[in-house]
Amino acid sequence: MSAVVGVGVLLPLLLMPDVGRLSDRTTARMGMRRPYLLAGAAGVVALGAVMGLAPNVPVLLAAFALYSVAANLIGTPLLAVIADRVPVRQRGLVSGLVGLTLPLAVIGGTFIVQAVAADTLLMFLLPPLIAAVSVLVFIALVRVMDSARAWQEASTAALRTANSRLRDVSR
Repeated sequence: MSAVVGVGVLLPLLLMPDVGRLSDRTTARMGMRRPYLLAGAAGVVALGAVMGLAPNVPVLLAAFALYSVAANLIGTPLLAVIADRVPVRQRGLVSGLVGLTLPLAVIGGTFIVQAVAADTLLMFLLPPLIAAVSVLVFIALVRVMDSARAWQEASTAALRTANSRLRDVSR
């Protein structure tokens, strides 16, 4: 199990900075974050099923490593949405609330897994299904932002912040 968890942590650690850079520069018609969110949602569901049906440890190890990457394909772009969509003065609050979601998900996931513990496949499949549905709801509720507009808004916000700080210093 330590090999499974170790590989599951290592692979996203190596890949996610590149995924973040790619999602910042993606110019897909559906938006810059959505392709990664959709790929991650599909990946966690498919790989959850593979883990639930894994006949041996090597299959479980490979599926969990890829599952971790798929989960991070959801998480990395979602964190970037804070910078894309949330005004600078509210980012601390929103980041704090987002930070609460991981421990709440672990607690909720524990209860879900205990409730379906008799069915191994369901144990591995139900949490990713909930995550995938949540991603789809998020995508439906958050409007598309393209990379050019994101860069423009980010640079405008940075200039406003710099000007504000310069005014404060000059007083």
